[in-house]
Amino acid sequence: MTSPCRSRSSSRSYLPTLLALLALWFTALTSTSVQADPIRYKGFFFQGFVDAGFAYQKTVEPSNDTMTWRINEIELAIQHDFSSKIGVRVAINYLRSTPNYSGTALLDSLIQEATLNLNLPITSTWSFYANMGRFFAPQGWDALNTVDRYQPSASYLNNATPNTFMGLKIGFKNSWIDVYSYLSNGWDIVEEVDIQPTVGGGATFTVGPATIGLSVTNGREPSAVRSQFQDERTTMLDLQLTLNFLNNTLIVGAEGTVFLHPADRLWYGWLFLVHYQPIKWIGATLRTSRFGDPNALATSGVTQDEVSFALLSRPWTPVVFMAEYRIDLQDGVLVTHTVEVKGIYRF
Repeated sequence: MTSPCRSRSSSRSYLPTLLALLALWFTALTSTSVQADPIRYKGFFFQGFVDAGFAYQKTVEPSNDTMTWRINEIELAIQHDFSSKIGVRVAINYLRSTPNYSGTALLDSLIQEATLNLNLPITSTWSFYANMGRFFAPQGWDALNTVDRYQPSASYLNNATPNTFMGLKIGFKNSWIDVYSYLSNGWDIVEEVDIQPTVGGGATFTVGPATIGLSVTNGREPSAVRSQFQDERTTMLDLQLTLNFLNNTLIVGAEGTVFLHPADRLWYGWLFLVHYQPIKWIGATLRTSRFGDPNALATSGVTQDEVSFALLSRPWTPVVFMAEYRIDLQDGVLVTHTVEVKGIYRF
């Protein structure tokens, strides 16, 4: 347990950080808004962001509290379009949780995107596209980059599903539908560990304020199950819904995922989120998510829930501030309280 004296000292040491963030927010609020356009140089486009802040977490049992200042994420993306039909994009991404790896494991951690992109118009409304390399997985309602989220933390479902695939994705799309399929090495890995590729496909529909996404993925995914279940191919079904009202003023998001193992075992997850932002300077988000593992397929069999409330402010187009209070539960028992505050600068 952290001693009371140390807790008071830590609180005082973080007071300058709080004051600095408040001062930066006020300065940004009173500044003239500018666009965070990509930096252009000889046909290349450069974009990125820096995400930093601090978090306080109190563990209920055994009782303990921690407070940490940290750099959460740094990204630099480079894009070059050879023509209107073909281009390349590479995004280098450092996360707070990035281990000290080498070789292909280091690439798994640092290379978030690396794709050769093809886009060919077929008719006046339809086009064919292909992405070869490392691309974003369709699963996960939460945005992969923290700068594009509505709150600091990720949901349990986001942490359980893949972020990227390394392989080939092809699809056809128009203004309201996107149908695609993909072939990849597996979840979040650059180099394949066996000769069993991951395959999948899905579709995204947009009708009025509603966007619906459905995907199916099949493969041998060692990172998704415990060691004794890693030799079989598994299937993941993912369904997402987004309702967008009043030009992004009110957003309702929902997602459900089920992961099926041939040994009659499964894990599942869901997410529900409401985000309301009447003006650009302030918005609020309420989210709840669950990861359930009734057959002890991926964990010891616990059910994990979180409920979080967050405030978001974009006082200046390149600047985002977020503050969040979150509680986590295991099998219905309160485990942790977390307060997190961060600032993000996008360039």
